[in-house]
Amino acid sequence: MNYIKESTWFKSLKLFFISFLLYSIATPILSQDLWKVEIDVDNTISIQNYWSSDVEEVRIIVAAAYSKSVYAVNTETYQDNWRTLIFPDDFELIYGDSISMDASQELAISIKKKRETVHKETFIFEPSLNLLLQLDNYPEKNIPDVWGETIDAYTWDDKNGKNVIARSYLINPYVDQSDSLEDVYLYLYHYIINEHNQWELLRKFTDSFKNCTPGNTPTFKIESIELTDINRDTIGEISTVYYLKCNENDTIPYVVKSLMSTNGEKYVVETLLDPSNDGPIEIKSSLNLNNSKYYDRFLRKKILKNL
Repeated sequence: MNYIKESTWFKSLKLFFISFLLYSIATPILSQDLWKVEIDVDNTISIQNYWSSDVEEVRIIVAAAYSKSVYAVNTETYQDNWRTLIFPDDFELIYGDSISMDASQELAISIKKKRETVHKETFIFEPSLNLLLQLDNYPEKNIPDVWGETIDAYTWDDKNGKNVIARSYLINPYVDQSDSLEDVYLYLYHYIINEHNQWELLRKFTDSFKNCTPGNTPTFKIESIELTDINRDTIGEISTVYYLKCNENDTIPYVVKSLMSTNGEKYVVETLLDPSNDGPIEIKSSLNLNNSKYYDRFLRKKILKNL
């Protein structure tokens, strides 16, 4: 009888000891912050903080081992909420020379809270959004069925084959010559030339502006044409910016759009630019950009650079 009582007591003591040991091990783990870091293909760094119930003020540091260059940015993050920053756009160079932007390289990223490093890892920084694709001029006279006046044309090869892009415009003056206003149409054509040298229209884009003052024609920004492969699928994305402004009055608001064509899909971001308003610029994205975060970030940056 005494033996049974001693065994039960011993088992209880053993269970208490094991529970205490597990609690002692788990308490430091649960009491410290855990951080998750993701680096997307467009060099966007996303950080997330677990366990902490309060806002965390942190300093993110990116360093290049060989060039002795150091970038840093201060930010805040909440429990289970993501914070995103684009490297190097959102960072400030605080030491050394600027990291070379012409080659990929391994960088170290660390998160510091006060002076304590709470997370550290390495990642590959790839500066180019167009690793393999080459954009070349294309003879304008060889493009079929382009409406209006051709502005320019370009070509590149990717997984879909040979691509040709053309930009054009059409001015439609009113029949009533007493009215000096015009309707202006902008076009962008995206073709694929197949293995039989046949042209296939992958996508045609049209936009217009009515009642324009002659001499103030809505137009593409010529130098905004850009070929990328943001998602690294070896299918090129071609993008351009255009202005729907056709009034000589510089105080009248007008629309600016950033347009992308890739694999038969169209993506657009736009803003209404008011020259008399110094407030923040609101940018709207097309609905299909909700599931294309890489393209959305790229087009938003592109439109801001071309205002």
